[in-house]
Amino acid sequence: MKRIEDIISLTDASPAEAVNLLVQWAREHCDERKLYYDLVFLKSKFNQAFGSDERLAIRNEMIEFVQHFLDSRAMEGQPAVQEVIQEKRNHFIQRGASNEIIIECINAGKRFTRTQFELKNINFQIRLGEITGVVGENGNGKTTLLRLLSGRLKNDSGHVIFNSKFIRPDSIDSIQREVAFLPQEPEKVYGKVLTSIQLSAAVYGIFGEQNEFEVDYIIHRLGLTDYKHVYWSELSGGYKVRFALARIMVRKPRVLILDEPLANLDYNAQNKLLADLRDISYSLQYPVSVVISSQQLDEIESIADNMVYLSKGNVLYAGPAATVGSHRKENCYEIRTPLSRTELADKLKQLTQFRLEFTGITYLLTTSLDHSFDDILAYFSKNKIPVTYLNDISRSTKKMLYKFNEASI
Repeated sequence: MKRIEDIISLTDASPAEAVNLLVQWAREHCDERKLYYDLVFLKSKFNQAFGSDERLAIRNEMIEFVQHFLDSRAMEGQPAVQEVIQEKRNHFIQRGASNEIIIECINAGKRFTRTQFELKNINFQIRLGEITGVVGENGNGKTTLLRLLSGRLKNDSGHVIFNSKFIRPDSIDSIQREVAFLPQEPEKVYGKVLTSIQLSAAVYGIFGEQNEFEVDYIIHRLGLTDYKHVYWSELSGGYKVRFALARIMVRKPRVLILDEPLANLDYNAQNKLLADLRDISYSLQYPVSVVISSQQLDEIESIADNMVYLSKGNVLYAGPAATVGSHRKENCYEIRTPLSRTELADKLKQLTQFRLEFTGITYLLTTSLDHSFDDILAYFSKNKIPVTYLNDISRSTKKMLYKFNEASI
């Protein structure tokens, strides 16, 4: 039996053979029978489909099922899931898809006369299949920026350019079909999960068997299978977000914009949603650009390819997440300890060139570049300094947030 990687690489040359091999692979290698039955069902649709486009779409869905299964299986060990993600990402980049710009802001701005707030000089790009995190304190322009990107606000200055290869920029309706926007508080949905998602698909011209197929897939993809006959009021906060997400994802937008989706979720629900967004964005068959705002900086940075940091309507940083802090002149560590500031400072006196600040909950320890995280960890251990939390934020936008707060006090 061929490896799954070999089967997927065969799909373009021989879709029919690949479909048969996918089903055979699931029967021989998967202890989860549901995946096997899902693939059998899709194979049946493949055999009955008319036209090459429909058959290719079904084949692609089969591959998505398998990839989602492999990602879920790998979640049992963190190194394994990271390896799977990186392998998918490398393949995606090698295809050159990440070079495709979908939305570009050039000196874009928006001014609100009544509040005198202004978002100004916005310059960055949204690329196909990448995740962009938008962070900053409340009232600094995150929602305004997201609404500009989604076509729900008109910029007063500069340009917001939509790539016509992906988005027809001839009307707001056409933009909003391809650029889906999920507000922080999703509107209440009437009806059950299944029927509501079916109706949403129908509104965008997806009918009949294709409607059933697309809806079944997105319900399965977002973990709503056990809730498809449930009403909105019966869902938890996390599943309401998933429900709202399914209603817009079923139409297959090119860009997905989410405003503070983590705000009302518990920690586990946040992690599950972020993992789903990462998988949706990194899909090899149908990559989606995800733009997500949040005040949960650590969580957003864990999945983001790019970061945008806003402060008082200004962009303090816009670029790859990997290069945040690359030109810094000092390191910064976030610490929680039962010690008082005086006690902690006394314990740290053997360090050279350090600065200690209290944020109200945590301490910020700023050192020279010579003191790496391993050095700080070893120092705390050697001097028996009790800590309940230690985090290196030298290359994080969280450091910008603390510095902004400092300047405003």
